[in-house]
Amino acid sequence: MTRESGAGKALAPQGRSPLQRAEGVGYKRQQARRTGELEAPSALAGSVATGDSVLYICGATPHTTPQQGVGVNGGTQQRNGCYIQCHQQLLNPMSNSSSTTKAQNGQILAVQNELHILYFLHRFGWLRTRDLAAIVWSTSESTHSAISMAQRTLKRLKDSGQVLHRIAPDGATIYSPSQSGAKRLEQNYGITARSGKDLIRELGNYEHRCNANIFAINQLRAGKSVWTEREIQAGRAPIKTVLHKVPDGLVDVTEEDYKGYSLTLAWVEIERGYKKAADFNKMMHFIFSVLGPLNSEGKPLNQMYQPADKLCIGEVIVQTNANSQQNRIINAVRHGKTTAPYDYAWEYILNNLYLCTAQSADLHSIDEWVNE
Repeated sequence: MTRESGAGKALAPQGRSPLQRAEGVGYKRQQARRTGELEAPSALAGSVATGDSVLYICGATPHTTPQQGVGVNGGTQQRNGCYIQCHQQLLNPMSNSSSTTKAQNGQILAVQNELHILYFLHRFGWLRTRDLAAIVWSTSESTHSAISMAQRTLKRLKDSGQVLHRIAPDGATIYSPSQSGAKRLEQNYGITARSGKDLIRELGNYEHRCNANIFAINQLRAGKSVWTEREIQAGRAPIKTVLHKVPDGLVDVTEEDYKGYSLTLAWVEIERGYKKAADFNKMMHFIFSVLGPLNSEGKPLNQMYQPADKLCIGEVIVQTNANSQQNRIINAVRHGKTTAPYDYAWEYILNNLYLCTAQSADLHSIDEWVNE
């Protein structure tokens, strides 16, 4: 099954993997498309619901979970995102009021862009210019234009001391909120934020975090609710560990009638490089254990976490950088299905284990490849 996204331009270098070449291939198993698209205008991260009195930003609030049902400043928390109460003037800068001049509109938009950048820097910990351009200016028709606007906004924030920056190992400049920027977030959104100086000082997992950030941004641009790797590590996500393992990201894939669970999550694994055999086998065993456990009667049983909260892991998404990684996962599932046909609920695993690349938010079920 292919779950298409409608996301904008890719964030990573272009290239065609088996997943991308699979577009247009007729799959034997066609499932209903997920119905979690956002209803806000344009359904894109960083967009503004100009007809309402709230600012829409994809994903959960940094200090609440969907179960709590409360947004910042008393706003309404919804499963597919959060609504943050703000001033009407900020939300509808392009009103038809004759008292609002073009210059004033530009100033309001500039403030709005600064707040969006600070908000997403808080959620991700740190981001590159290209990442911020993709998420804050997601509706821009030109990548060059989006990056230019991001650069101008970041310069204002740097000059006012609201963001910190440093050069990353690959030469890119990364940004994080300063104490002043964190204070501004609290004043405007009621978010308890903190300086990211410690986050950008140590970048031992830089490439992995870049890939995790790209995945989350692609999903946000596709209208999904996500929790970033930073939010998970900081304890601002519904779960932090399952079976002693920490996810690289989480996506809300809840459906109205999904087995009675109030929150169903997709567990995200980011595969940046080649894993040793022992580490790869551990990862696959974890995937099988989460998606395919059987009950005492030999029937599928979802791996549940925090049963009192009606929360479960319903899908696993693996983002890969190379064709060899994709083929390795497919072969492992095919081998497991053949050698241990009664150990796991293979039908469920085949339909709920997805692969994707950093070039696209589209998710592809491995069912077609395994059953070739």
